Amino acid sequence: MDEKNNGAAGAAEDEEIDFVQIAGIVLNGRYYAIMQPAELLEGMDEDEALIFDATEAKNGGEVELVDDDDIIDAVFAEYYRLVEQEKGN
Repeated sequence: MDEKNNGAAGAAEDEEIDFVQIAGIVLNGRYYAIMQPAELLEGMDEDEALIFDATEAKNGGEVELVDDDDIIDAVFAEYYRLVEQEKGN
C-alpha cells in the first residue's frame, strides 16, 4: 500500500487487483484494512468491501485477506461504531 492508502493484491491466476482503502481499524492489537477493489469484482456490489489483516505490512510483510466471519463482523462493528461516534462530534 502507498501513502494514499491504495494498494494491490494478487488474485486468482496471479491477476493483480488494485484496491482503495476505505478505513483502517485497530482491533485486539491487530491492524485491519477495509478495502474495496478500484474496479468492482464480478458479483460484488458497490457497498461491499473486503477486510485484510495488514498488521505485518508495516514490517515489509504482506496483507492477508480475512475469511474468519467472527473477525469480519467485529471489524465492521468497530468501523460502524467509529462512524457513528464521528457523526456525533
